[in-house]
Amino acid sequence: MLRISSTVGLLLLFIGILSIHVQAAAPNTIPHFLDEYYEAVKEGDLSLSHNLLRYNEERLENYMRENHPSHYSEYNEIKKKAMGAQRDIDSLLYEHLGLVLWLDAIVNKEPRLIVKEKGKLLENIEQYHNQIGIDNTTSLEDIKSYWSSVLPAAALTFDEAFFQQFHHHYNLLTEADEAEEIDRILSLSIEMMQEKPGDGMSLDALVWTIIIVGGCIILTLLYVGYRKYQAEKKTVKERLYKRNSNS
Repeated sequence: MLRISSTVGLLLLFIGILSIHVQAAAPNTIPHFLDEYYEAVKEGDLSLSHNLLRYNEERLENYMRENHPSHYSEYNEIKKKAMGAQRDIDSLLYEHLGLVLWLDAIVNKEPRLIVKEKGKLLENIEQYHNQIGIDNTTSLEDIKSYWSSVLPAAALTFDEAFFQQFHHHYNLLTEADEAEEIDRILSLSIEMMQEKPGDGMSLDALVWTIIIVGGCIILTLLYVGYRKYQAEKKTVKERLYKRNSNS
């Protein structure tokens, strides 16, 4: 009887340890998974990043189908790049970073990670720009890869006007090949990124401003015209009254 109890106890202990391991590998919620996934990517742990994504792949697909069906194909495209084979570790880590930032922008109404990574990208650009011609730990190719990984989430997060500038400066940098041109583009990119998204007036805001101001002007003109008409009408009545009184 004692042996049976010991066996049952060991079995329960094993199940408990196994369940703890499974819980550690399978976050209870999508945001929890994203926190673990992001941490693994930032630590440069490609194996853990890959395994976390694989383990939660079905859950993510169900979540995207149920909650964001219009973004499902885009999710698959970004995920496919992150799960790609025969590429160097750094390139795959940038693809994983792009995926976790994009998922964070999809899941959270106020994305946290893209704002943090945009600031980090700006720091890297400033560091590289300030040390052009000196031994630099940050390479231009790293900046391009980093910037590319941020773009999908930026498209979901930033207002259209800011994102167009953000994307345009990236395209300019990827096409530039002369040192002076690269230096100029980096300088302009730093100024652009130091501005907060939404500081400028978006197209929608501009249209509504025009409609409201235009509407106020039209209403004012109609009111003034109506008052003038009423005044002229009153004047005509008074003249007719005086004429009738004199006759």
